[in-house]
Amino acid sequence: MPSLYIVLEREIPNTDAYVDGSSLSKNSTVLESMAKKLEVATLMSFFSASRDELASLMDEGALDAAMNDSKCNEKWFTAEEGLKTVHALLKSTAESSLGDRDRITAELLEFANVLEMAKAKGIGWHLAVDY
Repeated sequence: MPSLYIVLEREIPNTDAYVDGSSLSKNSTVLESMAKKLEVATLMSFFSASRDELASLMDEGALDAAMNDSKCNEKWFTAEEGLKTVHALLKSTAESSLGDRDRITAELLEFANVLEMAKAKGIGWHLAVDY
């Protein structure tokens, strides 16, 4: 099962920013629907990857075409943007009957913690997927 995780634009000294978002990935369809109903960005709207990461996921022909597409440039988002989504999902998840609710809530809280640290340091971020 893939896992969602946060990539920071630069490292925060003495901080482990890794969060295993496997429950977020497993429940991504439900969380996407929740975000849309809450009128906030979906978690996957924060997805981005470097050219090297894209290269590892694509075959050569697709890679050549993608590298010429400006949409394939790595994008960074503000922590505030991510926190808006994470906080809305936390509130909605608490009121839901999701089967994995406790694990989803724990992962969202970990995301919020990392994003709060990024916000305090003015560091951008994006979401990545570990296959």
